[in-house]
Amino acid sequence: MKNPIEVRKIQMAGKSSLAVTIPKRWAEVLGISAGNPVYLEFRGYEVAILPALMVHEIEVQRIIEVKPNETSDSVIRRVISAFIKGAQIIRVKFLNGTNKELIDEVTREISVRVPIVETISHGNGEIKVTVLSPTSSMPIKSFISRMSNVVSGMFKDALSLIKMNPEERLSIARDIMDRDYDVDRNYMLIHRLINMAVNGVINIRSIEIDDRSELLSCLLVSKSLERSGDHSWRVAQWMLEVGAVNVDVADTILKLGDEVSNLHKSAVLAFLSKDVDKAQEVLDMRNEVTNARVKVNNLLKLHGISGPLNLVIESIGRLAAYAYDIAEITLDTYL
Repeated sequence: MKNPIEVRKIQMAGKSSLAVTIPKRWAEVLGISAGNPVYLEFRGYEVAILPALMVHEIEVQRIIEVKPNETSDSVIRRVISAFIKGAQIIRVKFLNGTNKELIDEVTREISVRVPIVETISHGNGEIKVTVLSPTSSMPIKSFISRMSNVVSGMFKDALSLIKMNPEERLSIARDIMDRDYDVDRNYMLIHRLINMAVNGVINIRSIEIDDRSELLSCLLVSKSLERSGDHSWRVAQWMLEVGAVNVDVADTILKLGDEVSNLHKSAVLAFLSKDVDKAQEVLDMRNEVTNARVKVNNLLKLHGISGPLNLVIESIGRLAAYAYDIAEITLDTYL
């Protein structure tokens, strides 16, 4: 749009209100006219006008053209990007003709990895994905809470493999890896809702956010949780390569894992409850957790243990680092 900034005078509108006009061409772009309801949103030093009917009227379609020899991973990555950007309909067109094997693979991956998909259909060398429209209320922090709960369960179960016979670990490890999809789906949904709120497609009240400054914080926290899920998944994967572990070593690692798990839960709770004191308590635990990691590493050296178990300890340290990140985000947002 040309000339996106104009100067208008504030006018009196009755005894207790002020009014300002907006250019007609802007109203046409937004699809509003006289008599339509709008949301007024106070954004610190600015006021935004958001069409109330936009949530119901907008329909964004994205077309993804699949190039010859393109892999399913590349196609799925582009579908996920379209979903995150807010597309309601995603059409995947295979330019190299009908490749049934690739179409079937992409369809399966979409059904597993992309959330709130209403329908998936394909025919004539094309996949059409229809995404559910946002409901009147989708509290974004409830999705963050769910991510945290799933990650905590994954991490606890992954560490518990250390005391199991190596032959019995596979089924539990696979279940943990499957749960990582749930974490990823919640992250994508949060990212999508934040993009839609930033672009004015939905009102921040519909995702139960009081201030727009919280949107970036929610995205950063959910990203830390998504990364934590990845490391929990890796712990389970590496445990499949670990043989029987000395009891003292296993108990010491489990103790460290419990400390980090509690730290992670406290960090997320501090963010969700806007509790800056609890967030500071998480940060104050840094030296204690670092010392516990040093103790575990020394014990591994003492027993001559190397390889996958060291990678497990590294991932435990990464979860602690993400907990500190979440605590710092809480302080930066709410202090």
